[in-house]
Amino acid sequence: MEKSAFIMDNTLGLLQAIIQNDGKDVSIRLFSANYELLGYINLHIQENNRIFLSEIYCYDDYRSLGLASKLSELADYVLKDYKNYMIRGIYYPTQMSSDINKTKSYEELDDRAKSFYEKNGYTILTYEDYVNNKDKYSLIDEKLDFKVNEKKVTEIVYKIIKDKQHNYFENDGIICYNDDIKKL
Repeated sequence: MEKSAFIMDNTLGLLQAIIQNDGKDVSIRLFSANYELLGYINLHIQENNRIFLSEIYCYDDYRSLGLASKLSELADYVLKDYKNYMIRGIYYPTQMSSDINKTKSYEELDDRAKSFYEKNGYTILTYEDYVNNKDKYSLIDEKLDFKVNEKKVTEIVYKIIKDKQHNYFENDGIICYNDDIKKL
């Protein structure tokens, strides 16, 4: 099923998100008013109350505008029926090849990624910290959460979907951010 969401941005104006959700995969693409792709998020609904965050990305020219946070918040709304599911992904703070000409240091990318994840309710967890503190991370399952395609990963991000009040409303399959309607 495909839906649209409209979000007002203070810098870029009216943005449109195209949401594709087939019950197994959720993809949200964020576009400017002139249909330029600004960023995206891809999630895969799995067994054992898990949702795999395969990608969340904002193109370099549009970073630091809060667009990835808008994508994350919209994904939380779209996934609201998956209360108590864990969204988790591999912590991998790098740039896409399309941004390679604007390469930043690993440290800068790492700082930005950590800030983004923490601001959006995610926990960053290393395998070493998990092993040394398993009682602290009772929701984490080593075999489910630290393996992707049978490969062991060393660092993940995760959060639990909570029952919360969302700032979105839906009318005839169109999703809008409540505060944005006042700006239109």
